[in-house]
Amino acid sequence: MVIRSRLRRTGPRRAGPRRAGPAGLVALTALVVLVVAGTATPSTPTPVAAADPVPGTTVRLSAAGDFSSSPGADRVLRAMAASSPDAMLALGDLSYGPTGQEQAWCDFVTERVGAGAPFELLSGNHESDGQNGHVNDFSACLPNQLPGLRGTYGRQYAVDLPQQQPLVRYLAISPGLTFPDGTWSYAAGTPRYRWVADEIDAARAAGIRWVVVGMHKPCLSVGQYPCEVGDDLLQLLLAKRVDVVLSGHEHLYSRMAQLALGPGCDALLPGGYDADCVADADDDLQAGAGTVLTVVGTGGAVLRDVDLGDPEYPYVRRAIAQNVDPTFGHAELDLTATGLSFALERPDGSVADAFTLTSPIANRAPVAAFSASGTGSARRLDAVLATDTDGALAVWDWDLGDGSTATGPVVDHTWAAPGTYAVRLTVTDAEGATGSAVQQVTVDDAGQVLAADDFERTTTRSWGAADVGGPWTVSTAVGTSSVAGGLGRTQLTSTARSTLSRLPGASATGTDLTTEVSLAALPGGGSSGRVDVGVVPRRTTTGDEYRAVVRVGGNGATRLFLGRLVAGSSTRIGTEAVLPGTPLAASAVLEVRVQAVGAGPTTVRAKAWPRGTAEPTAWQVSGTDATPALQQPGSLALRALATPTSTGWPLEVRFDALRMVPAP
Repeated sequence: MVIRSRLRRTGPRRAGPRRAGPAGLVALTALVVLVVAGTATPSTPTPVAAADPVPGTTVRLSAAGDFSSSPGADRVLRAMAASSPDAMLALGDLSYGPTGQEQAWCDFVTERVGAGAPFELLSGNHESDGQNGHVNDFSACLPNQLPGLRGTYGRQYAVDLPQQQPLVRYLAISPGLTFPDGTWSYAAGTPRYRWVADEIDAARAAGIRWVVVGMHKPCLSVGQYPCEVGDDLLQLLLAKRVDVVLSGHEHLYSRMAQLALGPGCDALLPGGYDADCVADADDDLQAGAGTVLTVVGTGGAVLRDVDLGDPEYPYVRRAIAQNVDPTFGHAELDLTATGLSFALERPDGSVADAFTLTSPIANRAPVAAFSASGTGSARRLDAVLATDTDGALAVWDWDLGDGSTATGPVVDHTWAAPGTYAVRLTVTDAEGATGSAVQQVTVDDAGQVLAADDFERTTTRSWGAADVGGPWTVSTAVGTSSVAGGLGRTQLTSTARSTLSRLPGASATGTDLTTEVSLAALPGGGSSGRVDVGVVPRRTTTGDEYRAVVRVGGNGATRLFLGRLVAGSSTRIGTEAVLPGTPLAASAVLEVRVQAVGAGPTTVRAKAWPRGTAEPTAWQVSGTDATPALQQPGSLALRALATPTSTGWPLEVRFDALRMVPAP
């Protein structure tokens, strides 16, 4: 194991500030991105004129999250300040105290780190929505101390360290946190997602060396939380090959191996392990080869256990938790022109974990990657995921697989005939090095398939992305949502008796939705045991919906009816039908088809039949409805609900062969 021997001092801890002469710290080209909570409006990145690094100059950052006012927090804060870092990064969940007492916690911090110290705030979920104070009030009593900060401090901002000739760009963003204006999304295509990508690219173009990303909520985690920040942001950070990600939220410490997208790892999906996504599992790493994800939730709040059986645990290089070598502590990063050293330091100054990143001198070839979105015969090709870890991309060349070509980072193209086309992107950096990526893009007749999913993949805590229609939005609680064996699975328990799985990327006014439905076991509980499976052909952005419901009793008796949900209130449409070919046996498969046609009024109709038998000619249930809130386009969803008197938990509902096309 390499314990920071390249960059770390071996003598006593430095007590005073470090300077490189009267000009201040000079650029040792680095990029640091930290995620913080807030509601900042994305801004245009500010170009920075980089300069050749001065040998021996170091920027030091210390970081931790999940503090409180405990004796452990007292020791961690004093340790963070002891080495006179250029910035102390608070990774969210600050006081855990009553709202209205923010000033008291600010005083607690100031007494330990010193007045005017660069203690830079990041909101956690305990401050974003007022659960334990408000981030705005904490920001008022612990204001920004770094010159040149742009954006909204405590929420979303960027700052370079030092301001002139920077070594580090520090980005603060807030994925997955709920503020008064809603939950912040960094999904692909959103302004915040693009802001992060643009800031990283602008820093690299300016010659800033390192990228460190921090966010309160982690995506890969071996504690109690799933990925709440969104898979898209994780793929972006890995594709851009930021160097280090700092998170909190989990009251433990974990460090993953260096991870990267590349051959065999088109995307790293949370909830499992993929060895092809591991760039290097050592402690002596090469900068630009991948990303190291860390959780530093050891700032003083009561520690929690690490889940040694978590499916993501094989990625872990080091874990510290209540059940594994428990200690509080903070991360300390020393960054120079040629290397980055990282250490998890206990309050007594001893090192609990460490790794180094060494910057290569030779030009590194750029990495090509792109996304393809759209339906029918048209696609938007976006090279936002392409990156050059030591400079800027200069040229984007596209071979569209049908004899046509294009240039530029974003291309819109329509193919003349259905088929599968090998689309190649070649990117070139400023020094002439190139990188290429090929993706098979399948197109069909325009508009004929709005959504499709055969669930031929394996995921845990998610359903991943549909074959057509984009990513699913499902419950990410442990054991609730998964894809395995060619089936989308959702589990109901006695404490979580309902689930909702949405595909918001496929939307239309008139839709014809089919899917296969089955239950792993019939509900127990006698005549009062029951599972309702909802197939939703129209769900608006406000959560109102039309749906067909297949009701399966404990004895297998199966009925079908229609309904609407508006402002949380359910109403039936028409009468119910007893399905032929039932009672249903465990694991028996029903084909379900439901249409929502027209607007003002809308006709809703459905039918269901055992797989392997002929589809009924007539609709078994039908009705019309003109509720104003539902006379608009909507996306599809799948529901499951069990009565509280059911037994035999957990009850698993399965879906397959999903298709949605425009209604005739």
